[in-house]
Parts: sequence; structure tokens; C-alpha cells
Amino acid sequence: MKKKTLAIIVFISVLFLSATAKVWSVDLAEANPYMYHEITSPRPDTSPPRISIAYPQNKTYSTDEIDFDYNVSKPEGPGALGCFILSVYYKADWLTQEECDYSQNNIPQFPEFEEFHHRLTGIPDGHHSIVINSTGSGGYADMNTLTWYSFDSVGYAVVNFTVDTVAPKVSLLHPGNETYETPDIPIDFTVNEQFSLIKFSLDGQQNVTVAGNAILAALSYGEHNVTLYATDVAGNVGASETVTFSVVQPKPISTMPIVAASAVAAFVFVAELLAYLRKHRQKLSTISK
Repeated sequence: MKKKTLAIIVFISVLFLSATAKVWSVDLAEANPYMYHEITSPRPDTSPPRISIAYPQNKTYSTDEIDFDYNVSKPEGPGALGCFILSVYYKADWLTQEECDYSQNNIPQFPEFEEFHHRLTGIPDGHHSIVINSTGSGGYADMNTLTWYSFDSVGYAVVNFTVDTVAPKVSLLHPGNETYETPDIPIDFTVNEQFSLIKFSLDGQQNVTVAGNAILAALSYGEHNVTLYATDVAGNVGASETVTFSVVQPKPISTMPIVAASAVAAFVFVAELLAYLRKHRQKLSTISK
């Protein structure tokens, strides 16, 4: 009985020293016939390092400088005696190499929970991703069989986002720099990318939001100008050129051509009527003779 108790004490002491020294396997069978070890890597019931990304988020940004914040927690497993983070790396798709945030070679001990903060600059326009990898090791003992289990694990997380720092290009197709004889002028335009908001300013007044092509209704006679503004999904605002145009009163329709045409038609009618009557008289005169 004393020998078995002593063996258990020796076994636990070896496990503790092994975890502290980062040695995951110890040949206990040589140390004591009552104890043995078995390594499984990884076991289904162990967890990888936990990674949570706070920023950036999966959306579009209108700046090439973005905060990159994430945290890593130690792996967990049932009855774990020792769980260690060995390394933490991240790789941004526009960078040429991985960046190391933690390595057990230069930092003696990883805390239970660690936050990492970066300010990423010079990010090119386009769709991007950042991948975080964290490796971990751990182990635990089965006291019923006096077995030591060790495992290696890898945590993984990724975030996708878009950078768009270019303002949309807005082209105002109508109205043009010309004169119109109507007080109702349609607005027709194109935008070179998806937009979230369209506004126009008439004669330097406050912007008016429209859903799409619209009509400038009941304009006063005289000179006007209009500028169109488009906001893309990232929040960049682009402006069209300012178009100046005039609205004038329609010219009255002349009735002289109509009168002349009526006079000609009446003259022709009278001439044909006189000719008909002349022929009719000649026929009557011939019959009476």
C-alpha cells in the first residue's frame, strides 16, 4: 500500500515537472512498473487556442488605415494540467510575410487571455483578408490508469473586409448646357459604381435626395444650374460637373400660314364652283335651243 501511494506521488510530481519544463512525454514505465504513459495527439475532447477578432469587421472602409484588434485565450481540455500557447501569427493578404505577435522562445509565459492591438496603414483598395494562427500544447492525466495524455492544437480565425478610398464618378447626362422651352427638366445621370445615396443641388440651394432619375419641376424662366452628388457604399462622395442651363417661355405658334392656306383653299373652291356653274349654263342653253 505504501509503495502504491509513493508511486502515485512520484507520478504526479513527474507530471508537474514535465508541464513546467514543457516536456510532454515521460517514460514512466522505466521509472516505476505501476505507471505507464500514452500519447495521443490530438484527442477529440481537447480544444484549440481560442481567437476572437474585434476589428476590422466584414464591411467596406473608406480609409487605408484600420485598427486590427484581436485576442487569444489558452486552449482548454477536460482535466487539463497544463495548456500552453506556443505561438501567435497573423498574415494580411497585402503583406509579403507573416507577422509574429507571440513566440514562446522570447516570452516566458503566455497569460490566460491576451489582447493584441495594431494600426494597419497603407492598405490598398480592394477586397482583403487577415488570417490568424495560434499553436498550442497541453496535457492531462488519467488517474485511474495512471496515463499521461498530451496534445498539440492549432487555432485559426479569419476576417474579410474591403477598402475603398476612391470617390464615385458621376456623369450628368441631362440637362445639358443649353436652353429649354419647358419648365419641367428631367435629370438623367450615371455612376460608375454601386451607390447608397444620390442628391442634387439646384441653384446652390440645399441638397435634395432622390432615389434615381428625377424631374426638376415648375422651374422659373431664366438661368439655372444643377450639381449631382453620389455616395458609394464606403461613404465616399463624388460630384458631377455643375451644368448651367436656361428655361425660356415657349414661342407663340404663328397663325398666318393657316390663314393663307385657308384663303387658297377658298379661292380654289370658288373657282371650281364658277367653272361648274358655267358648264351647267352651257348645257341648259344647248337644250333650250
